[in-house]
Amino acid sequence: MSERTSRWRIGAVGLVQVVGTGAAGATLLAYVPHAWPFELLVHWRVQYVAVLVPAVLVLLAARRFGWSAGLAVFAVLDGIAVAPLFMGEPDRAPDGTPVVRALLANVNSGNLRADLVGAAIRATDPDVVVLEEVSARWLRDLAPVLAAYPFSETAPRNDNFGIALFSRIEMRRALTTEFGSAGLPTIVASLGPQDASFTLVATHPLPPMGGRMRYLRDEQLRALAEEIPAERGPVVLLGDLNTSPFAPIFREFLATSGLRDSSVGRGHQATWPARFGPFGIALDHCLVSDDVVVTRREVGPFVGSDHLPITVEFAIRARRP
Repeated sequence: MSERTSRWRIGAVGLVQVVGTGAAGATLLAYVPHAWPFELLVHWRVQYVAVLVPAVLVLLAARRFGWSAGLAVFAVLDGIAVAPLFMGEPDRAPDGTPVVRALLANVNSGNLRADLVGAAIRATDPDVVVLEEVSARWLRDLAPVLAAYPFSETAPRNDNFGIALFSRIEMRRALTTEFGSAGLPTIVASLGPQDASFTLVATHPLPPMGGRMRYLRDEQLRALAEEIPAERGPVVLLGDLNTSPFAPIFREFLATSGLRDSSVGRGHQATWPARFGPFGIALDHCLVSDDVVVTRREVGPFVGSDHLPITVEFAIRARRP
């Protein structure tokens, strides 16, 4: 091996050590409890695995056994958190059970591409549409495509927290309410005939951009989670929750509400930032109660927003007499 090749190899291995150490450090800091800046690191565990596993293999091949073993510990920690997303099989709807298709789209209040959002709605042809960050302008611009939905509950705003629900399915009850002290709207609606109805919840808490905003996000999610068990019958929650499946508040929300994450078993379905594609993180969610069968869930196309939409198909399990 020439001296030049040897120097190149040493430099490449050193770079792998630096990058791997960065991913390991971020993994470690993500475990610091109740520390706002470090919580932002918890959402990128899929990316840490994608960095650490190759780093471990490269360092193993370079006979840097100590480095390889050290980084492997962090790769395992992240892998344990990520593994449920890739394990299990999607549900199948019982024969003869109607399937509902829902579209969730955070359209971005500053986005001017109503044509792309409208095209996504037409292409998806959902029974239920949940739009977030909607203003009066958004509702006006999308009026032609939304005319196909006779039932609606809307709470447009001029900031990033307007919200709207449109449905082809009969809406027997709908209200816009607030959870927590941030004062942001959440829609709770009962859809479908009485013998096959379900409750749909659409919500959008604050992003955790600072300790105070994180507190308000968590407060909203906790207050909502405590109310969901009081809903009789099936529940489907759709929303940009401004947290990923790996965050403590997300796990707490599932435990308190009794809902489950529809992305489990379907892999990493990143929605933000939209331009990152699969290298982003999952902020937009569909959570369901045990009597809801999710048969399909996928990330939609770019619609001009910083978020990608998600489409979910689900059925309601037959109720026991």
